[in-house]
Amino acid sequence: MSWGARAVLRLTVRPIPWESTGPVCGGTLPMALTYFAPTLSIVLDTARACGVDPTPLLHKWAIDPRRLSDPRARLRLSQVFGLFADLDRALPPAGGLKAGAFWHPNRFGVLGYAWLTSPSLRTAFKRLSRYSRIVSEGARVTVEDGGDQVTLRVLFREPDCAPWLRMDATLAVLLAMVQSSAGADSRPQRVAVAHPPPADTGPYHALFQCPVEFDAPVCAFTVTAEMADAPRTPSPEALDALHERAMLEYLAQLREDDVIERVKAVLYRELPSGQLSDAYVARQLFMHPRTLQRRLQAAGTTYKSILTEVRRTLADRYLREGRYTLSEISFLLGFSELSAFSRAFKRWTGQPPRGYRQEQLEGLSRRAAS
Repeated sequence: MSWGARAVLRLTVRPIPWESTGPVCGGTLPMALTYFAPTLSIVLDTARACGVDPTPLLHKWAIDPRRLSDPRARLRLSQVFGLFADLDRALPPAGGLKAGAFWHPNRFGVLGYAWLTSPSLRTAFKRLSRYSRIVSEGARVTVEDGGDQVTLRVLFREPDCAPWLRMDATLAVLLAMVQSSAGADSRPQRVAVAHPPPADTGPYHALFQCPVEFDAPVCAFTVTAEMADAPRTPSPEALDALHERAMLEYLAQLREDDVIERVKAVLYRELPSGQLSDAYVARQLFMHPRTLQRRLQAAGTTYKSILTEVRRTLADRYLREGRYTLSEISFLLGFSELSAFSRAFKRWTGQPPRGYRQEQLEGLSRRAAS
């Protein structure tokens, strides 16, 4: 097949024209912007692989190494950007390409396991776009579907901050993620990097094993649509990590003739994907949306009521267990933003999720002490 006839899926990394709130690489970034602490371990291990000890820089930027193994910990983005700037100057050219060797789903939190449970690369890309803020609020990810190609754009906040490290590490980690889904032999068809070429471009060609363009207008990672849409079977370990065991147990008890239970089954499966419209659920049940609406009405309920019930049930469970952060819970329940989940939960219970969780934990402590 010729290159011109090949359908492609394309990842694009483009700087964001956001208004800067302070000096490049942190400075006076808003305190509210954060970064998932375990993800930073990827960059620190990359530095060590290049012979650079990041420990003094962690102290410089007041980052406690113990927090990097805490799945509930988040760092201020200003700290992380400052560390990135120092490492960008310390690492050798192409040093960021080593980052892919240190990617693991637990370093992306629940988003990493959502990637592994995706039925195709295309679905994984869409999940990455929808919930990338779980990992970092230093970038915004969007997806553009052009028919025969799909473009995933990573829009950087403060794009001049550590561009070599951030661009190279982003592309290398993406390759590792793709290979975790599509197989270790999977390679892109083309990679473009939006920084000048180093003196030795060999490491780029050796890693990606495809044409690499430097000084490109944007960073781009291109794979064939055939690879993007190839079906995958999620691993049992990843499903369990996403707390799907309870959902699978629930599915095993379903009565096939109960339309309410069948709708719940689809919602349990699809909540993290954000595919929550009644039309989508109807298609999964091989019904017309109006047919589904009529059958639910005959059963004395509505699609919206069932969706709320499923979300409330899971929200209560996740908050009581304390296993996930609030951002991760909002992802698992199919909300586009944490603020949307917080508003919904307060509407359901009369209190915000953070307060509810604290109340439940204090109750457990009192019962344990009595």
